[in-house]
Amino acid sequence: MKHLFRLNMVLLSMVLLSACSGDFDVKGNNWGDGDTTMPDATHLLKKTGQTKSYNENGVEMTDNSIKDDGYYQKGITPNYTRDTTKKIVSDTITGLQWQDDAAAKTLTKNWADAQTYCSNLALGGYSDWRLPVIDELMDVADRSKRNPAIDPTFQNARSEYYWSSTSVVGDENVAWRVNFDNGIGSGYHWNDKSSSLYVRCVRGKEANMENRYTRSEGIVTDRKTGLQWQDNYNDNNNIIKYATWTDAIEYCEDLALGGHNDWRLPNFNELYSLVDLSKHFPAIDATFQHVHNTFYWSSTSIVDSRGKVWVIHFENGNEQEYDKSGVAPNYVRCVRAGE
Repeated sequence: MKHLFRLNMVLLSMVLLSACSGDFDVKGNNWGDGDTTMPDATHLLKKTGQTKSYNENGVEMTDNSIKDDGYYQKGITPNYTRDTTKKIVSDTITGLQWQDDAAAKTLTKNWADAQTYCSNLALGGYSDWRLPVIDELMDVADRSKRNPAIDPTFQNARSEYYWSSTSVVGDENVAWRVNFDNGIGSGYHWNDKSSSLYVRCVRGKEANMENRYTRSEGIVTDRKTGLQWQDNYNDNNNIIKYATWTDAIEYCEDLALGGHNDWRLPNFNELYSLVDLSKHFPAIDATFQHVHNTFYWSSTSIVDSRGKVWVIHFENGNEQEYDKSGVAPNYVRCVRAGE
């Protein structure tokens, strides 16, 4: 028995030593030396980084009266590691790996040349780099920071526009971009493909978006994120709720739908996860039956202007800043955690 115990301890030590010899993501992908397989991407949503609550005037609230993003702080804490030798940043939440050499803050190219550059990139012993799709690029942007709007684990970043590989539906001459000064574009965040923008390549499998949503009794379940979304407005005479920001928060807090009363106004990352840029008019999956081609509220405040909040336009998926205290209302879609 003693010999068996010692053998088991040796085996356990070997496993632990193996685990410590490389980087692993949340799905167990090993990024250690000698492993050139592509890590699998996941769709676990990250926290936005907002940790305090702010009312419609941008005043910090400590009495829990504003059930915004700072109150709930939903999502997974972002977690990046950087290999200083390979000059690669690994995202342990999504499983993606990102170029972070000097070229990531110095090199600009037009869209076609950016695609070719990433395809030909040899970095860190890998040759399977590609230009990121817009959702991947938006995910690595950190809107709780400014100038640049990215986690400081990235050592080579500019507060400038970076290309995505995603073309704009209906116009193959333009493609989506992300502004890493604030984490969005400026107005309509796309550029003519002949423009010269910065490039940051990525490696890892693109997420499979097929069969993502199911709808039952006015609730849409997202099997990728685990969230459930309101798609029934019988409580409002079957009219999509249209409200000021404060009223939108209160509406979701009071909503009883599908036997659940834990609904809330979604944070920016949650709301943006619904955007489908392969579609427009509206830019959302057809599983959703109640949609307006206009702005919807999020619960996430702007980092350097707390009296404003992020909104998303579901005509085309654009996001922008919007004044909380204005009398102009926007539309509301509440969310809850899935079972």
